[in-house]
Amino acid sequence: MRLVIDDRGIFDRKLKVGVIEWHDIRGAYVDRVAGNAFICLELRDSAKYTSRLSPVRRLIARLNKTFGYTEFSLNLAGTAVDPDRLRQLILDGVAARSR
Repeated sequence: MRLVIDDRGIFDRKLKVGVIEWHDIRGAYVDRVAGNAFICLELRDSAKYTSRLSPVRRLIARLNKTFGYTEFSLNLAGTAVDPDRLRQLILDGVAARSR
């Protein structure tokens, strides 16, 4: 599977950073670019994850930030996932683990 959300956190094979742990996620929001939906992840310390990237991917993460997005986002193009439901699932996961 490309995208896995479980008790550990969020794993998206395309991000190339491993599992983004629940306690590192502050929030999430949906954005759309050219008809494609993304879930932008707001992380407490994105450097923890950008340090795992290749130099080219690190540059892309910085460019995302420059264009007003977060460094890490879940690209939902080609999936049947409802972006608003996924966003809510992520927010619920963050809330459940912050109690």
